[in-house]
Amino acid sequence: MKKNLITNATISAVVFILLLLLGAHFWYYVALLFFLTISLIVARVLTQFEHDPKRFVVMYGALGVAKMLVSAAVLVGFYLFFSDTITMVEKIKFSAFYLALYFIHLIFNTKNFFKNSNEKKT
Repeated sequence: MKKNLITNATISAVVFILLLLLGAHFWYYVALLFFLTISLIVARVLTQFEHDPKRFVVMYGALGVAKMLVSAAVLVGFYLFFSDTITMVEKIKFSAFYLALYFIHLIFNTKNFFKNSNEKKT
């Protein structure tokens, strides 16, 4: 859990600084907070199953699907609620940012959860 917290906090801090430097819109920060929160919740739930490999794998898969569905719902909601107020270019930029953030969190969290500490380095 501690390693996952450090990884997610680092990712969020780096992206936050980049957003500040680029002068990003408020919704970019909301997306960043959303993925940080979701990742920490998933990490917290999965730590309860660390000592039961079968349940861990089942819960990891179920939470992965839930995270994907909630993320998709948030993106669809963004399009529905703000379809009249922002341009298509802004929607595409936000969607690209949102998907990139999703995959960054997915890659780093998957790597952290399945890293074998007993594995020998070659």
